[in-house]
Amino acid sequence: MTDSGLMASASAPLDRRTKLLVPTEALIAHDLDMLAALAAPCAVLGKHPAYELALACDRRMQRAHRVVSVDAFGEALQMMMRHPEMMMIFHRDSGYMVLLSLLQSALASSRGTVSSVPYQDIADRFGISRSHVRNLVEDAEKAGLMRIDGQGGSALSSCCLC
Repeated sequence: MTDSGLMASASAPLDRRTKLLVPTEALIAHDLDMLAALAAPCAVLGKHPAYELALACDRRMQRAHRVVSVDAFGEALQMMMRHPEMMMIFHRDSGYMVLLSLLQSALASSRGTVSSVPYQDIADRFGISRSHVRNLVEDAEKAGLMRIDGQGGSALSSCCLC
């Protein structure tokens, strides 16, 4: 994540020999985008101030959400482990981020859950290879999480999130 500019290394205040990983503005902005993508379907189902704050990319809401998320991590992990098709994606490098990126693109699309995103764009965004993105997408299709239409190649010609 440091190579892609999402994290930076900094010396610890009390011991300069210790290095800390610190999120960059790029990672914080990406996280805000992810929270907005996660809130979008919820906002369609009903109004709630938290959804509006997430969609507005409010940094105070982001921090509060992340603090609460730490406490809920164990329970969320147990829930995800009951869904092996999702764990197959989550266990892969950047799998979660690639899947959320596709979801975000589909939600922003005027064609409902259909999205067209070049593999290279996703690879560049997360600092991974285009082949890795292609393999993730193909495995997600095999797991029934999405359907890919088109010839393949360097771009996702059409992706329908199931």
